[in-house]
This record gives sequence, structure tokens and C-alpha cells, in this order.
Amino acid sequence: MCLQVYAQKETCSEELLVECLVSKGLEQIQITQGGTSGQKKSPNPKLQLIWGATMYHIDDLPFTVNNLPDVYTQFRKVGIFFCKF
Repeated sequence: MCLQVYAQKETCSEELLVECLVSKGLEQIQITQGGTSGQKKSPNPKLQLIWGATMYHIDDLPFTVNNLPDVYTQFRKVGIFFCKF
């Protein structure tokens, strides 16, 4: 059995710290299976981060997240050239 915790991937330093702390916290969790006699340890739950902070997937952007425009108009001017409708 593989337990997973899903969360949205973040980019700001405070949220990245929380991701790291959650991941480390999950490593500390001990889950056992079976009855009282034949208990087995399951692998620790894993943190699965999913990108969802932009309209387009991070791998499809024509720039890095660090260079993501603050204003939608700037994004649209660049983004319209890489989009296919």
C-alpha cells in the first residue's frame, strides 16, 4: 500500500518551507498493517506536488516561473504567441 498526500506546488519561500516541513513530517509517520500478531510496516506516505498556479502548465510556459509577468497583459502579449487555439 502506497499512501500519498496531494498538494498544489507553490513558488513563494514561505510555502516552499511548508512543503519541506510537510514532507519531513510524513517521513516520521509510522503506519502498520495487519493484526496484532503479523504487523508489517508500510512505506511512509509521500508528498505529491501538482502544478496548478497558472492557466498553463509550468513546462509549457515560454519563460521560467521566476520570470512570470506580474500583470496579465504582459503575460498575454508574450503568451499569445506560444498558444495554439
